[in-house]
Amino acid sequence: MNEINWLAADLVPGKIIQLSMFPNIPDNDETISHKVIESSLIETRSGLLITIKLENTDTKEIYTYVYPDVVKVEMPSNFKYYLYSIDRSKLPEFKTKKVRELLEDNKNTDDYDFYRNGPTFISRILIIK
Repeated sequence: MNEINWLAADLVPGKIIQLSMFPNIPDNDETISHKVIESSLIETRSGLLITIKLENTDTKEIYTYVYPDVVKVEMPSNFKYYLYSIDRSKLPEFKTKKVRELLEDNKNTDDYDFYRNGPTFISRILIIK
């Protein structure tokens, strides 16, 4: 079973999770607990789109987190996932540089997947119970 399948199996209704949009690797992350109400993982051209509808376990507030353009899911330990999403703010600069490199090497730019090979940022999902 790969990391994406494990993540999908862990994001079921009733699970308690903690999210961190900017994980403080290797220090402590945020510790706000949320109960999963529902989730979906959808494959798109530019990566996986993950949506998670949550309830804050302290305030009972309900909201949805969305992780677009996830190109890699890493599971460094049981119940901890790092999501690598395309950093679209850096994509134009990356594409310009990469096109130049490909043309200098006489390679076809049409065959290169700029989204899946572009700059990323990391988010973290921790499954509590």
